[in-house]
Amino acid sequence: MKVVEKINSILVRDLQAGECFNFDDLNRKLSEVTEVIGFEHFLFAVSVPVTVMRAENVVLTNQPLDWRQFYEENEVMYFDQVVLHCRNSMLPIHWKDIIKNSVPDDKNVIKLASDFGLGEGVTVPLRANHGCLGLISFSNLKGATKLSHEATILATYVSSLVADYINDIRNHVCEQQFGQVKSNLTLREQVCLAWVAEGKSSWEVAQIIGCSERTVNFHIQNASEKLNAFSRTQAVSKALLTGSIEPMLVYRSVGKPISQS
Repeated sequence: MKVVEKINSILVRDLQAGECFNFDDLNRKLSEVTEVIGFEHFLFAVSVPVTVMRAENVVLTNQPLDWRQFYEENEVMYFDQVVLHCRNSMLPIHWKDIIKNSVPDDKNVIKLASDFGLGEGVTVPLRANHGCLGLISFSNLKGATKLSHEATILATYVSSLVADYINDIRNHVCEQQFGQVKSNLTLREQVCLAWVAEGKSSWEVAQIIGCSERTVNFHIQNASEKLNAFSRTQAVSKALLTGSIEPMLVYRSVGKPISQS
């Protein structure tokens, strides 16, 4: 219980205190909690989509620098079995299970990491709003004590708290990329874009929400300008990625005329 209390004291934030997000502070917290749960290294990675075709990857880690340089220079991410697992599952994965697979040594990410001194580890997949994918890994030095069941449980518990920071990272990336986290779309602009996302034409949207086609085009144009989009397709994409429109949030207005706002 004392270990859990220590974890909570490090990672649980006081919402009433209005604690601001800071990368250096998060990095310090991750270092502290890694030591508390009995590991040597951590890696916290988040992929934030900024367009449908591109994402910004944010990585915080204290893994050996030469391993990280090798990983980046050789684009290991594109065949990393841990990353592939985290894209398709929410279950924690032990690194020893990857060593056992039939992937050639030069494409087995865990065997490659072992060459740089990394030993046993565990990775927990993470998810957040608006398509953000993440993971957190904890590992020990090569030759260290075998990974215990208790350590795996603690790593999973820590991951549930770390997930709370993903939206902070997403907000930071969106501010860097778009100048703001969300565009201030009116309800009508949200509804019109939502129906465009459903494949409806301006005329069809007008029939659904009870206004003229010209009015629909006016709202879509305004929304596009706010989102800095060059077409209605790009406007829909940006609106979804930034959370300016979300599935079901305009459900109350579907099929009904809505008041001007």
